[in-house]
Amino acid sequence: MVDELLTAVRCYSATSSPLQCEFVHSKKGKRCWLTAAAGCARCKTHLNVADGDRVKCPLDPSHTVERSHLERHLTTACPSLRDAQFLGAQPFFRAGINRAPQTGFISRDAGSMNRDAWIARIEAVFPKAVCQALGWDPSRANVETIVQQSLSEAAAGELGHSDKHGLQNQSLCQLASEVCGARLAEAVMVEYGCGRGALSLSLLQAHPQALSVLVDRDTRRHRVEQRRDEGHEVLRLRMDIADFDLGALLWEEVLNADAIRSDAFARCARSALRSRHLHGVANRLRAPPFPPRGGLLVCAKHLCGSGTDLALRSLHGTMHKPIEVGLCCATCCHHRCDLDSYVNPGFLSSLGLTNQPQDFAEFVSAAGWAVGAADARLRRAGVMAKRILDYGRVAWLRKELGFADAQVVSYVSKEVTPENVAIVFSGMSAAPCCGQKKSHLPQHCIMPSHLGRCTSIVKAKHHEQ
Repeated sequence: MVDELLTAVRCYSATSSPLQCEFVHSKKGKRCWLTAAAGCARCKTHLNVADGDRVKCPLDPSHTVERSHLERHLTTACPSLRDAQFLGAQPFFRAGINRAPQTGFISRDAGSMNRDAWIARIEAVFPKAVCQALGWDPSRANVETIVQQSLSEAAAGELGHSDKHGLQNQSLCQLASEVCGARLAEAVMVEYGCGRGALSLSLLQAHPQALSVLVDRDTRRHRVEQRRDEGHEVLRLRMDIADFDLGALLWEEVLNADAIRSDAFARCARSALRSRHLHGVANRLRAPPFPPRGGLLVCAKHLCGSGTDLALRSLHGTMHKPIEVGLCCATCCHHRCDLDSYVNPGFLSSLGLTNQPQDFAEFVSAAGWAVGAADARLRRAGVMAKRILDYGRVAWLRKELGFADAQVVSYVSKEVTPENVAIVFSGMSAAPCCGQKKSHLPQHCIMPSHLGRCTSIVKAKHHEQ
């Protein structure tokens, strides 16, 4: 019986309909499934195409196209062309606006770094880095407490994935509410690297009438903002943080959606419809009074590496006119920072950490020890490296943008995540002209209310399990 079935399968595979096009796709190794033209061996599409006559698309070499169709493909049919045109036509898109001038330095592999030497250098400069960024008296600073906020055991915790992220979203939401105060109920909130938008959903549940803009460079399914039953529309933009013009959101008019034509997207009516929808939402979001009385909140959860630096640079867009600005940005993946993006390389140079360009690559590589190393001393040095990078960002916010109350705070227990630190501030932009608003933050780096509340939640979860 088995032999008969195998013979039948072989006969079926070798046989094809005489009406099927005989052209074989060179990339797939399969015959065209279309019906051959009358009196011909091929369909009309492949009638004059030479076998194997395919070339890589000049716009996107990841796919190929028949040579005879190349001209039409480059003007109307290439999906990469339509996608690029759509991304560039989104509201508030300005290519590279948040990027720093490129140094041209190409980092070499940091695998051969001298670990013991770097541990000694990091431990020696850490107290100076904290005091220099915050203006503390070195004789009175207890920097060891800062390290212990995030120094965790190498073993993973017992909380599940969804529990961890739920606790982090709740804690960041409460932290942002405490930092910004009651004004957040009437603010516009911009979340960078939003993913599915869970952090913004927590904020909108706490402040239903706030406005929300989500920025992420990837397409996401199951977006959580679609679960809302009340409040304003949420504007979701698919673009890199480097290309998002925060100043345009705050101060510039949006293109009228009716002016967008299909021929601007390689004659793709669907892309034009999507673009018109985005511009329509942007116009409704910016309905007067705008900016709203509550000002602006920029937030992010676990924004990887240089993404944090791009987000901080975007705050230059708030400097055109006075506006109340708040920041609540949980940092992550410090080992993915790069010299071209990091906002304050001069801070590291002043500490003697980056005398040579390659030193930066080795230093940020040391930050990866905080959660990936088995040795306790390596983990401790890795935490210090992370905090030095964060305090350099705080120093930049204070000096460059004038937000004098910028701080690094622990927003959740290290049992939930070792990446439990956020950069926060609340103040008036254009500070030299308007003066600074008094800080909402406590004058230390640990926030006991957050730490105690989340630790009790973690213990309760462990008890349930």
